[in-house]
Amino acid sequence: VSSPRRAALGLLPFIRMVTLSEPRSVRLLFLLLSAFEFVQSVRHVVSPETLLSSEEAAKFFPGTLVKSLDSESMRRVFAVVYATYLATLGSVRVAFALAPPSWPLWSATLVAHIVESGFWWALELEDGAVEASTRSSPDCRKRARKLQLFLLAPPSKKVLLAGPPVLVAVLLMSLPRYLRGAPLFGKVGVGSQ
Repeated sequence: VSSPRRAALGLLPFIRMVTLSEPRSVRLLFLLLSAFEFVQSVRHVVSPETLLSSEEAAKFFPGTLVKSLDSESMRRVFAVVYATYLATLGSVRVAFALAPPSWPLWSATLVAHIVESGFWWALELEDGAVEASTRSSPDCRKRARKLQLFLLAPPSKKVLLAGPPVLVAVLLMSLPRYLRGAPLFGKVGVGSQ
């Protein structure tokens, strides 16, 4: 068996796990993630000077943004904007987890996580910390740069760079079961299994 085919076969257990899992488990995952988002949102509003200090901010955000957070007033403004982003993302996840399954809700959750992926990758690419050294086509250089950025990123950034795309994959693979699924709590509704 060739190497790419072996790698694809290695993904089959993960794909089966997501597509065959109860919709409740996927929705529970999103409910737990929303709790994390809400806690982080409150923490940023309550103590922006601690969470957005130069050392802490450098773990997640590009250097140009960290430099702009040197003043107390800029840290407070950014903390409110970032807390709003986190609360919005948490709200989308709560709605997905607790509301009856629907195509518009699933679509909105998917779009929110695609945008979140773009947000974190754009920040990482903007930082420009690593240059890919390859002599091939510009497209290949872009792909190599993204891979190199991911591989050389600190663990805290790897979670932000890999997490949202994984959630997008989970959403895509769980769609058929989600639309037929039961609510997270309570009895099975109309149109559910």
